[in-house]
Amino acid sequence: MKPRAAIICASNPGNAGMYSVDLAAVDFMTRNSIDFDLFTSHAPSRRGRYRLLPLGIDIGHQPRETFGNLIFKRFSKMSQLSRYSHVLYWGDFTPNPVYGQEDFHRVQRRYDVRSSGEQSLDRWARLFNFSGGKTVSKIIAVGNNFQHDYSVDSDLYQKYLQNLGSNFDLIMPRDLFSVANLKSVLTVPSDSKVRPGLDPAFLLRGASGDDDTRKEPIFCYRFARSKIPSSERFLSELEKATGCRGVHLSQWDKFAPSGADSLFSQYISDIRRSRFVVTDLYHLAINAMRLGVPVFGLGNPAESQRGSLGDFKKKILFKMLNLERFYIEVDPGGSQGVDGLIEHIGRELPLYEQNLPDIYSRKNRLVQAFEDDLLSALVH
Repeated sequence: MKPRAAIICASNPGNAGMYSVDLAAVDFMTRNSIDFDLFTSHAPSRRGRYRLLPLGIDIGHQPRETFGNLIFKRFSKMSQLSRYSHVLYWGDFTPNPVYGQEDFHRVQRRYDVRSSGEQSLDRWARLFNFSGGKTVSKIIAVGNNFQHDYSVDSDLYQKYLQNLGSNFDLIMPRDLFSVANLKSVLTVPSDSKVRPGLDPAFLLRGASGDDDTRKEPIFCYRFARSKIPSSERFLSELEKATGCRGVHLSQWDKFAPSGADSLFSQYISDIRRSRFVVTDLYHLAINAMRLGVPVFGLGNPAESQRGSLGDFKKKILFKMLNLERFYIEVDPGGSQGVDGLIEHIGRELPLYEQNLPDIYSRKNRLVQAFEDDLLSALVH
């Protein structure tokens, strides 16, 4: 039987990184001739809806809404999945019980101001954890984060982890730390059920660093997560040290629906022609990596993943790809932090540029293995 896939996306299309994750779903399914529909539990809102909700006025959702070149169906009940042979929970943290306990309620409140924490969790459990029972579809979690320490407040997560292990047919976390962590907490045999994956954004095809794109004396940057000391001075000194002009991807995390695809295309073009990228944003780093561009990741010191915005996920990403030397945990205090960053980037950039194929060889192998494994799960 030819597969037909329902792809359950996260609910943050206004972020260019998550836009690339969802574009990757369209790209992967289309080039492999697999029929699919995109779903999100919190579809992009109609204009003005957020402002009117606190007044008790709800102008409602369309059952099908667009964001850039993406078309989403609103995922509101499990019966919508009955037409599909495969259901894929695509990227981000959405099947993670920590997301259900925390982030989902904050998102849900934007759509239903009357929703209590208990009601939000119940809705997440039905839509993302199959608390009401498994559908007939093959259920796959693709490229999600499961890095949390579930032994902390284990009573909050135990039944949801049990459902995850029982109801999902295949789980392909986006990093090796998540793979090992999830295997350690699932109560079902997990060696065949939990297999290595990657963040789905890596599946987005397009021009690579091996094409004829001419490099220019520029670097791309965007900071929104780390405590960079004196960022203006850092950027000024970095321009002097490298001889490159900084190009600020200022709307990377502030996309609007109407111009999303043209802006994303412009940013990808900027990244491709830049000498390097420096950022503290997870998916901006991934998009540079997939395009074969040197990227320096910045983050706050982190020893574990706490919530979806924590920096541990970036640290693990760079480590998994053997790129630890290009990830910098930022000292939040004083000018010495700036000088250290400049020195580090200036020292490592020539090596990075000279050895790009070797440096990204592990990434290329993992992407190919991820793609082959996922395609096999869909067609066999």
